[in-house]
This record gives sequence, C-alpha cells and structure tokens, in this order.
Amino acid sequence: MVRDVCAVCNEKIYLKICPLCLTDKIELWLERNKISLTKEFRFEVRQFLDRVKRYNKLTCNICRADTEAAVCPNCFNERICAWLVRKDKVLATEFMRNLSVIMGPVADIPRFAQ
Repeated sequence: MVRDVCAVCNEKIYLKICPLCLTDKIELWLERNKISLTKEFRFEVRQFLDRVKRYNKLTCNICRADTEAAVCPNCFNERICAWLVRKDKVLATEFMRNLSVIMGPVADIPRFAQ
C-alpha cells in the first residue's frame, strides 16, 4: 500500500484532505443549493470510494484520520462535477465557479506547500 498517492491519477497528493472531509464540504453546499440531490450525492460518493478503497493510504490534514481511500482533491472534485453535469448542468457550472468558496481556506494552500 502506498502513502499519499492518488488512487485515480497516481500523482502525489500535496493537499491531503480525506474524501470524507471533501464530501462534508460539498454536501453542505449541495444542501444549500439543491437539497433534492443530497441522497443521490451520498450514494455516488459511496460507490466511488468503494472502488478506490484499499489501494493507497492518506492522513487527512483536517480531521487527522487515516483513510484507505486516498484521492486527491482535483480527482475527487472532477468526479463530483461530472456527476453534477449529468444531474444539473447549471448547478455543475455553479459548483466549478465557486469551488474555492465551497472548499474554504484549504483550497487556497498552494499545491506543493506540504
């Protein structure tokens, strides 16, 4: 098992945020914008994480938990955006436009800072 390498793109993860912390941030945004998609969002994330589990490890800089679903924020957000495009193109555009607001201060950390 490899540490701090994305299970999707196989690149080193510099912004170490676990999928659960990313999910929490996006879910809060989704609940404010289109609550009817929340249940489907949870199902989509669960399916995605089940496919990438057990390949790589990551220790989250936010919650400090160890996870076996190491996915970089870029790949995670790309996956969520692709799902949103299938559900609501306007909402997907809004998601991409406001990604730094949705992710909060951690999104401002330079990619190679850690």
